[in-house]
Amino acid sequence: MEDLILTGGTVVTMDGAYRVISGGAVAVKDGRITAVGTAEQLAALDAARVVRTEGKIVLPGLINCHSHAGHCIVGKLETDSMYRWWPMLIEVYENYADAAFWHADGALHACAALRNGITTSVNVMGSTPMGDCPEIPASHAAGYAGVGGREILGVGIPHAETYPKTYTRWKNGKRVTVRAGVDDMLAGTEEALKTVHNAHGGLTQVFVTPHQQLMGHEPGEKNPANLTRLTQLELDINRKVRALARKYATQVYTDTYGGWVTLAYTDKENMLLGEDVLIGMEHVAATDYREVQIIAETGTKVYYTSEGLYKRVPVSELMALGVPVSITTNGCAPRTTLDLLEALRRAVLAERIFHDDAAYLHAARALACVTTDAARCIGRAHDLGSLEAGKCADIAVLDASRADMLPLTDPLSRIVTNAAGGDFCMTIVGGKVVFEDGTIRTVDERDVLREADEVHARMVRDLKLEDYACKPIWGKTRMEFI
Repeated sequence: MEDLILTGGTVVTMDGAYRVISGGAVAVKDGRITAVGTAEQLAALDAARVVRTEGKIVLPGLINCHSHAGHCIVGKLETDSMYRWWPMLIEVYENYADAAFWHADGALHACAALRNGITTSVNVMGSTPMGDCPEIPASHAAGYAGVGGREILGVGIPHAETYPKTYTRWKNGKRVTVRAGVDDMLAGTEEALKTVHNAHGGLTQVFVTPHQQLMGHEPGEKNPANLTRLTQLELDINRKVRALARKYATQVYTDTYGGWVTLAYTDKENMLLGEDVLIGMEHVAATDYREVQIIAETGTKVYYTSEGLYKRVPVSELMALGVPVSITTNGCAPRTTLDLLEALRRAVLAERIFHDDAAYLHAARALACVTTDAARCIGRAHDLGSLEAGKCADIAVLDASRADMLPLTDPLSRIVTNAAGGDFCMTIVGGKVVFEDGTIRTVDERDVLREADEVHARMVRDLKLEDYACKPIWGKTRMEFI
């Protein structure tokens, strides 16, 4: 007997043939998909629970390949001013947040993600991947997995002008100053790998995460005169990061900028490029075609966030060379939400505007960026990203009964063009229904929200952040900063 059968809806499999089955069905047993076909084909199967999905679209659980732990609790403070938002964020993450903060954010993030059909989220620890304190990723993982979501934590080395880097951490209820160098960060990362990687029944993983591909260069450096050679610090970090990732059979996860890939490629032995490397291009303002070729030749995987139309990543060029590209939300603050479908629409629009061609990044290809290709990006194509027998039963069910979702003659286009994160009515992780009909089923969501509100209010009070709440400015089109 099956544990669960979803039957009667439109099943978007995202399998190799991109099958879309009208009046389809999906069977689940022991956390895995056992059968996918028409309702008639699966009619002979018995199940402990049968869910009718007429008027709904059944698709693979979405995969968000780049988000940030901590952003849910910080929320929308100072959303309109990055000049003040970033320093505030650093103060919170590096000098204030305790285990309760990270646990509350993990639970809140999981609730928000699951409501938006996201079954797997890759989350950098804070604004930069702090590896100095293993308690931080452990606390976040406990909160996130407690709700029932899959989480991959980016833990590693933050950028600093000089090392060691100074933090204020909580020890035995007291704030203490901690100085952490590169080796300290990697030791903390290894402790997280020992204790959190593949923990919580396999819901949690850890990626080794140097903040950026060139750790000895200033973020965003694009002067060719300063991009001529790797520093000794970068060579040392590359070697150590590579060794740690190999030891625990995990991936490297990092950011890059225009012009950096070419320089990173010169470290042939330990370059932060390759089939086990996921690089972020959301900050890339300019790159050339040779860098696109290097990414393809090395088998490197790419994620990016289309927060606006002011930066353009060569998405179509990367895809044309077979590079797995995932589209992400970049967290839920300051200018984004965890609505991955909204992020997908922005990316599609950006490509079509750039090429002046509405045929670019068509619906099936776009949807792959948050399902099958996203699964490739995190090294999980064998068991996530599509609805196929044998794969993990990570499933999202979208209510398509709204007027602007009908008729469903082209369900893929409807998902990419019309649907929103709030349209998901059921989310299943590993065969377990974790969200259904507006309710998180694994925890009392009211407790999660109450804890998050209390932690946020305490943070605002303790750090005197009341003035960081955005105030409306009527009659102006642009904020003025004094």
